[in-house]
Amino acid sequence: MHALDSGELRKAHTQLRNMPTETPRTRTIYLVRHGESRFNVAIRRVNLYRMMRETDHGLSQRGAAQCRALRQAIARAADSADADALALSDAKRVTLGSPLCRAVLTAHLALPAADATSISCVPSAREHCMLPLLSRDSEGTTAPRILQHVASELEWLRLGDQPAPPPPQLDLSRVGDGKWWIVAESGAAVTARLGEMLREVVAIADAAADTAAAGEAAPKVVLVGHSQVMRRLFRQYSSATFASTPIGQRLATHTVANCAVVRVVLEDAAATASTEVAARPPPRVVDAALLFGTDFDTALSEEGSGHGHGHPAHVDSAFF
Repeated sequence: MHALDSGELRKAHTQLRNMPTETPRTRTIYLVRHGESRFNVAIRRVNLYRMMRETDHGLSQRGAAQCRALRQAIARAADSADADALALSDAKRVTLGSPLCRAVLTAHLALPAADATSISCVPSAREHCMLPLLSRDSEGTTAPRILQHVASELEWLRLGDQPAPPPPQLDLSRVGDGKWWIVAESGAAVTARLGEMLREVVAIADAAADTAAAGEAAPKVVLVGHSQVMRRLFRQYSSATFASTPIGQRLATHTVANCAVVRVVLEDAAATASTEVAARPPPRVVDAALLFGTDFDTALSEEGSGHGHGHPAHVDSAFF
């Protein structure tokens, strides 16, 4: 990313003014849906063998291409002084992700490199594993094997004779050594853990803000996750005002495309900042916007390439 000249700096300042203004009780975060997975392809083709032959499916080749395209889009936007792109390109950015392989790979391949930050795996951000056998992409990998699984997927995804990208640095301290996913998890349990996830994300954002020097913008938090839980998050944790807006209604009922980026403003409902994280009510979504030309997933992609965008936006299933 090149140094900005005076004209670009003025443009950046204008864009910053157009971003939602944070108050002491709001935090801006970014949600990213993972790139297309092999399970997405199998679902579209109704290929039960490929759906069930493995667990914790990685990205398809098209999914990896979607990640590269998003990374390039963010870089181009940052070169044009786009405020969101600059926030995502900040070396101090905090990167969180579901421990499922497709989310870890997307965080690694789609987001701009950050200086010394690892990807912190957050089990509460995992996808809803609704049905035995038919949700095998959401049956995870235990912590001691996650990095090995990601490295083998990167090797499979490499282009031609090009070497595979080195595996990411992962912070697995929240994952533990045992099984962190639940097969046939109830909807109520998913809603509860998403509330815990939102509380944790706000606490992480607060901690990141405390590291900013006087006059500096606080580093932003980006979370890479999944379509089913993203829809449930917007259904269950949006403010009444935002839920009534066209974008609020659509985010609650439709699926965003693979590698879509959503800027989300959360309002912390805690009485004071010193309230213990576990005792805080979950924050509420008060604003959101899709970024970098990403959109909702509105139709099946053409068959024949073997790699599609996923599934129709109206399908509400645990498979994505």
